[in-house]
Amino acid sequence: MPRLLAAACVLLLSACQHTEPEDPSHGIPAAHARNVILFVGRGMDPTIIAAARIEKGQSNRTLGEDNRLSFEDFPTSALTNTRDTDLQTDNSAERRSAILTGTVPTDNSAGTTDNSAAAMSAIMTGTTTRGASMGMDAIPKRGQCSEARGHELPTLLEQAKAAGLAVGLVSTSRVTHPMPAATYAHVTDAEWEVDATMSELAKAQGCHDIAYQLVDFHHGSGLDVVFGGGRMAFMTGDQPDPVDAWKRGVRRNDRLIETWQKGRPDGRLVYTRDDMEKAIGDVSLRGPILGLFAPDHMNFESNRISDAIGQPSLTEMTRAAIATLSREQRGYVLVIVAGGIERARLDQDKSNLAVAETVELSNAVRAAMQTTRAEDTLIVVTSAGGDLPIYARGPGSQLLHRAIELTGLHAIMTAALGLR
Repeated sequence: MPRLLAAACVLLLSACQHTEPEDPSHGIPAAHARNVILFVGRGMDPTIIAAARIEKGQSNRTLGEDNRLSFEDFPTSALTNTRDTDLQTDNSAERRSAILTGTVPTDNSAGTTDNSAAAMSAIMTGTTTRGASMGMDAIPKRGQCSEARGHELPTLLEQAKAAGLAVGLVSTSRVTHPMPAATYAHVTDAEWEVDATMSELAKAQGCHDIAYQLVDFHHGSGLDVVFGGGRMAFMTGDQPDPVDAWKRGVRRNDRLIETWQKGRPDGRLVYTRDDMEKAIGDVSLRGPILGLFAPDHMNFESNRISDAIGQPSLTEMTRAAIATLSREQRGYVLVIVAGGIERARLDQDKSNLAVAETVELSNAVRAAMQTTRAEDTLIVVTSAGGDLPIYARGPGSQLLHRAIELTGLHAIMTAALGLR
């Protein structure tokens, strides 16, 4: 423990040395990256990184505590600064989870600050928004629908798709959870994961829930790869889960899995690791692939290893996504959300699992490094939190220095791809 604390303190001291953020969005020349891969480990702070480094090193007696995580050897690092235009404090995260899991909130008076949507939206759009919004500017208030029209902001995936690039999303959380959802959705309330969480007024005014927007992603040919959890958000209450038959969907309307398949006759639906590997190995596959590997969030890595259900690891999903997207000759953008770190840290009984989740993130980053070229692929690793490290390698990585706003990451990635 003393050595762990000492390692964490060194990182914390470094994080405190630079607090004035820089905006790198001015005067950035295009770096001509062919691909961009963004890893987001929400909840990953210097203490967790130090603990994961030691944990990983202990499994290798040669390295011991001298071990370093894969992204710690990236040539460039900086600090991020994050904020939103307001601070939404309520019990939305708890209520949303209750609806999607079929449980009842334990304490309606307990508030939680849910700014994951705003943090990820800042990265995806380059604009600061409200605490509960995603893909929107800061003008519409929470829960507004008709008033929000015209305030949508294009996300990085939408911009890339418009430029002819392939796009993909990987998440160990529900793919409708705020962090992954901010890559494609436009809502004024991160609670709108399914239609059951929306007000009747919002639906009457024509707003759609997040799961619906994933299936209805109409930019270019749509999302090329989606891997993650959250099947229940795509099925109605009378539909049994295709893997866990005792569970049912949580939607009131729209059988979205069927809608996705009908609209993409050349697409492939997969629910297990074996299904995914078979699909990736099929050289004739040219259409999109949708992998929903769990009814809710995917298992923590420590539990997944001993589980017979057949969920893929973050590393396996990363390799599969890169293999699929690499078939697009013009390049791709891939966003990978390691959602288990934050989930584990929020539960005191599972806080030890956060270390294993961080080690697995490091493994996934290493897999990305091994399957891409540093000359044409920008890889960025961030926790999407304030005053925390960010790491990068590849074209455009040299633009990260000192401290930057999360909105600045969007500028760096779009400039690297020549989208600005």
